[in-house]
Amino acid sequence: ISAAQGNDNLGMAGMAWNTKIMPLQVCGGGGCPGFSIVEAMKYAAENQNGRRMVANMSLGGFIYSQLNADLAQYC
Repeated sequence: ISAAQGNDNLGMAGMAWNTKIMPLQVCGGGGCPGFSIVEAMKYAAENQNGRRMVANMSLGGFIYSQLNADLAQYC
């Protein structure tokens, strides 16, 4: 819904009509290995074609990860 095109007679419009969304499935039924998160974020960063990237991930945990910190800087 966030990027739904307006003026299309479907009865809804998103906040950012010209937004492109790149959905990437990272976690599956067997959990969410850290390397798959890194590979997906690296893929997204390398394929954003000069556009700004916003990532939305619902991950939890209490352990600091230098890998995740480095990944955030890379993206």
